[in-house]
Amino acid sequence: RVEVGDEGPYLRESGSAEWLTESFVQDVHGVDPDHLKCFKVSGDAMEGSLQPGDRTRGVLWRGESLNDGSVYVIYSNLGGVIYRRVRFNEQTVKLVASNPNVPDQTVEADAWQERFRPVAHIVEIVRAI
Repeated sequence: RVEVGDEGPYLRESGSAEWLTESFVQDVHGVDPDHLKCFKVSGDAMEGSLQPGDRTRGVLWRGESLNDGSVYVIYSNLGGVIYRRVRFNEQTVKLVASNPNVPDQTVEADAWQERFRPVAHIVEIVRAI
């Protein structure tokens, strides 16, 4: 669970543990198992791609470059925690929602770091069949 304190966002473990072997996480996602976390979608901004209640697996952001077109869990000092697809233009960063009723946000590249902080890069949606 992403929570927000005086110093910004932090993770608080909640729910039951998910058991994935270290070798599975390494083979499938290529990351240290401690960096793969499960997040639950609570809003409808990404409806069409992600549904409220979906569980996602994300790799914690450690300051690396963001991937154009990928979905991230992002903390905004104005709006809390959101899921958005990140798109880059020459001077702007665009946060794209899948739901046509939710407007995209365009931010000047130099203001990006002041207003937003990536939490995790979403690599998988986990849905029951």
